[in-house]
Amino acid sequence: LELHPNRGFAVVKISPKDVADLFLVQSYAAGELAARAAECVTPELVRRLDELGEDLDRHAEDGDERAFEVANDEFHTLVNRAAGSPRLAWFYAEAIPIIPRRFLTLVPGWIDSTRREHRAIVERLRERDAEGARDAMSAHIRHVGELVAKHLDAGGAWPPDGDRTYVRDH
Repeated sequence: LELHPNRGFAVVKISPKDVADLFLVQSYAAGELAARAAECVTPELVRRLDELGEDLDRHAEDGDERAFEVANDEFHTLVNRAAGSPRLAWFYAEAIPIIPRRFLTLVPGWIDSTRREHRAIVERLRERDAEGARDAMSAHIRHVGELVAKHLDAGGAWPPDGDRTYVRDH
């Protein structure tokens, strides 16, 4: 919102570039969280992330977009919690408070790239490769932002019709 003295408030339009920039900012926090998680990763965390990867594949094949979104959110939540940096995880979540639920599933390429990019992130975590995890996660979040911006540039829906539920986690 933007304050207009003596007139009230106006909703500020968000451009596709603004959205890509917000994802860029989020990518820095996400990359650092993944790097920190790689430094203290446990076999249990890797096992759970592998399971979520299988869930993502199954949900994509079944066309269950809502379940895909939930598994995606859980993937990012687990990585962020494993980092042991609650303030940074909070910043990550707050960087993109404008993404409505069920919006990303409308973005062409998001589901397939998420499946592929999550596997790369898990491999870096499995190897305890902090720099590789940072790079893979950061690239993933930036790519999502690029896909969303491209979708909006092409006239894609924002937000989905009738959906005003906002999400605070990727």
